[in-house]
This record gives sequence, C-alpha cells and structure tokens, in this order.
Amino acid sequence: MKTGVLDFPIKHIDGNLVFSKDGTVTAYYEVSGFNYDFLDHDDKLIPFQSQTAFLFNNKNDLHFMLEPFPSNIEEILGTTIEDIKMKNYLLKDNGIRLMEATKEALSKRKEIQETSEYLQFIGVQLIPDLNKYKDANAGLGLISSIKEFFKGVNAQINRANGLHSMDILEEEIKMWKDQSETAMDSIRSAFNCNIKELNTAQAVYLLEKEFSVMQSNSDIKKRRNFTTGEKVEGLDDEGRSQRAIRPKETAFFDLQNTNIEEDTPTSLIFRKEVNDEVKEMHVKYLVAHSMDSENYFPNFEWLYNIQSRMNFPISVSVRHITKRMSV
Repeated sequence: MKTGVLDFPIKHIDGNLVFSKDGTVTAYYEVSGFNYDFLDHDDKLIPFQSQTAFLFNNKNDLHFMLEPFPSNIEEILGTTIEDIKMKNYLLKDNGIRLMEATKEALSKRKEIQETSEYLQFIGVQLIPDLNKYKDANAGLGLISSIKEFFKGVNAQINRANGLHSMDILEEEIKMWKDQSETAMDSIRSAFNCNIKELNTAQAVYLLEKEFSVMQSNSDIKKRRNFTTGEKVEGLDDEGRSQRAIRPKETAFFDLQNTNIEEDTPTSLIFRKEVNDEVKEMHVKYLVAHSMDSENYFPNFEWLYNIQSRMNFPISVSVRHITKRMSV
C-alpha cells in the first residue's frame, strides 16, 4: 500500500542533506539541549538572547522539529549485558539471564505502552549562492555568483555523455556539505549546546517514523544500509570524467507503505500491515494560525512546556520562512 495523499517530495538523502524535487537542499541537525529547569532567571536569558540574535541575523529558511522517540531499551540493556560479560564474579551467569529476561519483557511492554523521550532537530535550508564552485582543472579560482555556479554545473551535466538532468554532481554535494558545516557552527553558537549532523540512517528514520502506525514506533526500524541513489559517471566534451549521484525514486517506496485516509478535516487514519496483521492509528493535526509576535520571558516557552507537561506523544513542526531577494 502506498500513500495517495501527496507526491513524495524528496529525491535523495546524503548524510544530513535532504535533496528535494523542487531543487532545495536542507541540512538537518540534532540539538542535544541542556537542563533548562535548573537554570535560574538570569541564566535562562543567555540561551534566549543568543537564539534571538541568531534568528535576527539568519538568512536561511528554518525547520524546527520536536519529536517523541521510544526509549531504546534493547540498546541500553544490551550494553549492560555486554559489560557484565566482561567481568568475573560468582553470580555472573544469573545476572546475564536476569538482564536478558528483563530485556525481553520490557521490549514486549514497549510495543503496547508509550515510553518516549523528546528529541529536538533543526533543519537549515541551504542557500545556493553561498556555494563556491571551483574548476580545479582550469584553475579559474572561485565563482561565487549563483548564476555562474548553476550555469557551470548544468553545463557539465548537459554536455557530459551518460549523465541525466536529475543527476547530482559529487562536486556539488561536496559544496553543500561545506555550507552545512558552516551552518552547524552558527547553530552551535546560538543554542550553546552540542549539535550533531544527522547521518543517512537517522534522517531516513526521522522521515519514516511520520508514517508509523504504532505509538512506540516499533514498526519502524533503522535502515543502516539505506541508499537513495547510485553512482554514475559520464565524460564531458574534453574527455574528463564527471561523477554524479543518480537518485532512485523507487528507493522511497518502502518508506511510504502506509495507507493514509482522511477521517475529518483535521485528522487522518494510518493503516499498515505489521507482522501479517493490519494496524491502524488515528492522528490529529492541529495548526497554530494565530500567535502573539511577542511573549513574556521566561516561563512562556511553549515548545518546552509541550514536551514536559503533556502525558501523550506530540510531534511539533515549525517553519521559519525568511524573505530573501533573488539573485
């Protein structure tokens, strides 16, 4: 079964870079956060002021995400069992059997009862004119103009025998990664905490869990060897090799094997076959269409209050659109 709600918008994922069919590229990061509750009034102003300054100077479109994730019981207890095996004492075997029985019992319980922790993510839509294209063979230096950049990239694809218009040059991907690293430094300074780039498996899991039909997300497994493109190579008019990635649209079919039906104008029904049994989940969607532009601080951190006070899982997605003049 496949969703008939929307055409899947993504064509390729490379690490934390998500390439959309509309030509945009967004870099995603995990925000580790900090113990906000333990900060006093004055200390709470520090992250507030640094993030406000970041938003004021920011020129990128942003995507803030707050996602509930099931506690990784198997990994935690598995690590504990491995630690026990490394030690020597009289009740070692009994301890291992106890931990394995506990792991099995908690794993079964997790499938029917929600045990989640909230993780925060931020996506930064990268800006093409910040990329710098370098023709190493001709030694022409850097080309910083967006028009010259895409003219050069497109010309290489169009004249390279064996490459298609939807192919992504490896040199282009490298430029996006360079810009992603620069953006990560800015986010780290703004949030005053550890910021990590997502890898491909994490990005795919974050995407696929939106189609989950179980509160524990136990129907979603990490796809550690998942690839969305294949390497191709062509030759340009001068006989030089041009390497690229060719996106595979079929790669995302498995991620969309959830049947989605509209129940009400604000709710959907997700259905999917899990272990030869059809599972379904009702999902309610709420849109905040009217909010005050200024709120008192501290104690009005609505995103933080949602994750700390609600006793059921809530996913939050916030888009911050920045108006830019086209180049």
